[in-house]
Amino acid sequence: MSYTTSNSNLNTYFDGQSIIHVEQRARALQAESMANFLGGIAGAVRRFFGNIRKDMEQRRLVAELSQLDDRLLADVGLERGNLPAGLKQIERQQAAYRGTGMTGKALLFSAVAAKTPANTDEKTERHAA
Repeated sequence: MSYTTSNSNLNTYFDGQSIIHVEQRARALQAESMANFLGGIAGAVRRFFGNIRKDMEQRRLVAELSQLDDRLLADVGLERGNLPAGLKQIERQQAAYRGTGMTGKALLFSAVAAKTPANTDEKTERHAA
């Protein structure tokens, strides 16, 4: 690393570059670093509030589902005793649908469509088909 000076700041060099150029590059790097830092904080805040929103949505869905009778819950593949755990399991199974923007009850639709309802006789379905 070499550092030479002369009578003018424009002629001051640091590793072959003028001090002005080095200072400009340092300021640009500082601004980029600050933007990355603030972007990281903004992302963390978005994730924090997104998790709160998701938790509130989950609680609202559990409250709505807990009002259904046991037979309807069985149609969806849930049991009254473990609604939150059952919903998390269904959410994991429906991970492919997350990109479609489906939330809440819509996540249950494919589980309902894929199952034979508990209150339906298989013989009746065969005759109907």
